[in-house]
Amino acid sequence: MRPMRGGGTVTSSPTGLDRRAFLRGAGAAALPALLAGCTVERAQDDPEPAPVGGGTPAPTASADGEPLRVGVLIPTSGVYTTLGTTMLQGFNLFVDRNPEAFAGRRLETVTTDEGETAQSGVDAAQRLLNAERADLVVGIVSSSVALNVRDLFDGEQVPLIIANAGASVLTGEAASPFVFRTSFSNVQEGSALGQYLYDEVAQRDVFLIGPDYAAGIEHLIGFRTRFEAAGGVVRGELAPPFASTEDYNPFLEEIRAADPSAVFAFFSGGEAIRFVQQYAEAGMKEQIPLLGTPLTDETVLGAQGQAAEGIRTSLHYALDLDNPANLAFVDAYRDAYGEDPTSFAVQAYDAAQLLALTLQSTGGDTSDVGGLVEAMAAAGPIDSPRGSFELDEGHNPVQNFYLRQVEGGRNVYQQDLGVIGNPLSG
Repeated sequence: MRPMRGGGTVTSSPTGLDRRAFLRGAGAAALPALLAGCTVERAQDDPEPAPVGGGTPAPTASADGEPLRVGVLIPTSGVYTTLGTTMLQGFNLFVDRNPEAFAGRRLETVTTDEGETAQSGVDAAQRLLNAERADLVVGIVSSSVALNVRDLFDGEQVPLIIANAGASVLTGEAASPFVFRTSFSNVQEGSALGQYLYDEVAQRDVFLIGPDYAAGIEHLIGFRTRFEAAGGVVRGELAPPFASTEDYNPFLEEIRAADPSAVFAFFSGGEAIRFVQQYAEAGMKEQIPLLGTPLTDETVLGAQGQAAEGIRTSLHYALDLDNPANLAFVDAYRDAYGEDPTSFAVQAYDAAQLLALTLQSTGGDTSDVGGLVEAMAAAGPIDSPRGSFELDEGHNPVQNFYLRQVEGGRNVYQQDLGVIGNPLSG
């Protein structure tokens, strides 16, 4: 499939990103600096290939006698392990249940560990492209990893379907013909709750908190922009160190002292568990309403327990959405894995759908990578469990977002917050 191999690299540049200044006024205009500030140097020698995971081919005949080799780049260790697991399950679910959907191509998958750092993600991506010879790659949880591998995939001219990481510039000013997304942009997702929170919860003011890395920065930008446009005031913001903060109480005391009308928080994975639990333990839950995204996603909700009850979040998926695609998806996922699906599973499920639609458009032919990515850009609409969506010019979903509230240990759909695009796309 890959007639062109450019030996693409990821170059280094100084970080020098002042997060507080970024949040206070730079906004979307400063996002290209974030891309430049998050690059790392390519390793001199590729590490040994990672073990192959999920490598059972779908039982279909290959269109050209060769299988399509799909790299799956997800965390299999660290704070986001559970997210990686549910993403792999979502991708495999579509492939296993729809083997005929890939225009006769037989799929082989090989999985590598994204890890917790930008460098570990770059190393894993290089392993997939160079040692494992992946024809295309699906996955990536961390925005920092996605930012750092963008130039690698663009230079090598290998399609990348991001099934979670929401770094907004990747489908905005730094869009690439080879980079697609079936999740969201961070700015897009953060903005979804801004109008609702102003109208229904906190017309006076709000306090922001999120981890000090790309996703945390951009989610707060998206929320802040929408909330302030509605007339709200941001009382302050805090940035706990990512992947190393165990005790949030010093940050909670600062929020308590500011006495805001509400708190908007972005946390995911293990951090979301700790923050929500400590927020409740500190007595903050009864004093100051906590809202955010994804915060109480199904990957963490069970571990959060009673501390999560009543918390409202915005997301592009709700388990109880009443549409045919979601009803079938939920039943199939429960049958396959014995648990409820998550938004991360939906995103990867839709990455497989996007690949299937693309191959159907090309008749299974992947010999012309230019034609392949053109077909991928034109694919759609995608009949997703989240509701039908299409990709915009930057290859980012234009999609509905939903208000959810934890009731009885489950995220329960409350209302449709409307269709939101990526303000940085195109």
